Amino acid sequence: MDDRDYYADLGLTLYASMSQIKAAFHALAKQHHPDKSGSSDTTAFRCIREAFEKLSDVEFKMEYDRNFRGKRMHFDSNVGYGPTRTAAYEAEVASEAKSAKQSADEAYDEMVRRSPPPKPPARKFNESGRSYFFSRAYTAWAKRDTVYRQKHPTYDEAHSNASATVSSSGTKAHGLTVQMSSHPAAGQRCTLRTSDWRQTVGSDSCVFCLKPVTNGNRCPGCQVLACPTCSFQIAAAERSSAFRGFSSTKYFAAGG
Repeated sequence: MDDRDYYADLGLTLYASMSQIKAAFHALAKQHHPDKSGSSDTTAFRCIREAFEKLSDVEFKMEYDRNFRGKRMHFDSNVGYGPTRTAAYEAEVASEAKSAKQSADEAYDEMVRRSPPPKPPARKFNESGRSYFFSRAYTAWAKRDTVYRQKHPTYDEAHSNASATVSSSGTKAHGLTVQMSSHPAAGQRCTLRTSDWRQTVGSDSCVFCLKPVTNGNRCPGCQVLACPTCSFQIAAAERSSAFRGFSSTKYFAAGG
């Protein structure tokens, strides 16, 4: 292992950050550069330049820090410092990683803000669910929404926490809590029973439990898609005359 303390050459302590290394080098270079000092002796300048070049190499710096750690921790424990420098370095690395992640998240949020998903058309007063969901306006919106989510595959994942927060207020459809709070069926009253539902073709997610489902069951009125488990729960509730006061002959989907 290289026993030379490159950090000390720059007047720094072990595990100094890259920004600290650059700042220290520029400050010392102004003092020791032959053009600035007027001296023909370039020893000091070559020393700090070599230290800067070594520590600027990310791979070398990581290996150097790792090999130097045991020796420095032993020395620091004798003078009362303990492993605090190691902890400080690890905390700094974690902070830089967190900052990088936050920057990426902020960039994604800005992209979504500038290009938000298309909004569904407004529902007319007293318009039935069947008329609304099979209208030209809704069909056109559904196509645009599908294209948007194909271009932004992580949009639903990034906003899943927000959906869960909204659904915690008790928004329901067909008696079950709707986890997809953005789904237009949330809070609507749909009187169609599961016997009127249709089996879909393809893969999607259940609006109630958010689990992936293939060939799920969809209500043609409010367009909710349910997995077999949730469909069974809804059907069982429909057969129960004691379910929240609703009769077995007519079931209100909102489940209020």
